[in-house]
This record gives sequence, C-alpha cells and structure tokens, in this order.
Amino acid sequence: MSLGVDNTSVNVGKHRSLFVEAKKLNPHIMLMGCPCHIAHNTAAKATDAFENCVNGFDIKELLVDVYFHFDYSSKRNNLLVEFCQFCDQEYHRIIKFHSVRWLGLSTYIGRILLMFPSLQSYFLTQNPEVRDGEREIQPA
Repeated sequence: MSLGVDNTSVNVGKHRSLFVEAKKLNPHIMLMGCPCHIAHNTAAKATDAFENCVNGFDIKELLVDVYFHFDYSSKRNNLLVEFCQFCDQEYHRIIKFHSVRWLGLSTYIGRILLMFPSLQSYFLTQNPEVRDGEREIQPA
C-alpha cells in the first residue's frame, strides 16, 4: 500500500503528519511524494539550465511579452489574423500566462508553438531591423 499526497509538512512531516499517523496503522505503507510537484521541480530545473545555456532566455517572459503585445490592441490582433491567413494557419487567441498555474505551462507554450509561423512572420515584419537574432545598431 502507498500514500500519495502533496509534499507539505502536514502530510509528510516527521511529527504528527498524515504519513506518520498512517504508518502507525500500517507499518508497511510507503510514501510517494506528489508526482505533479516532482514533475514541476524537474521541469523548473531543466528550464533554469536551458536559460543558462541560451544567454538568459526565459520562456515565461516570452509568454508574458507576447500576450501583452496583443492584449490591448485590436489592430495588432487583426494583423495577426491576417498573418495566420497568409501562413495558412487557423488563428488562435494568445493565452495569458499565469505563473501560479504551473501545470498549464505546456498549454501556453503549445499555443505559441502552434502559432509560431504566423507569429514569426508578424514580428519580423514589425521589426525589420531584427534579423537572425541580431539587432542592427541605428545611428542616433
């Protein structure tokens, strides 16, 4: 028999936790930490390592920036719809990233990847001085 609970001290602590009380009733019980939290911690470490490898690129900042770029501008949204048509893609609304909803991070990233050809075309035409990840220095 096993016990799968959230990794808080009230559940898995050393003194008077749910696990300690269950262990008194059944000494053969095994504890399994919350698999969602374990997966999240693993993904967070991988994200940090990726950020270090790619010059400080933070996917969460990208998600926030892309959302707010389109959030209050119907003109920008209409342009994105046109780019979706041009790229032969279906338009999908950009979803607002909430850092406390870490289980949904893959949904936010998936939406950006789904729209990537249209988003890439849109941003390249909006910032013609940006090419291949480099910004040309404009004279003052």
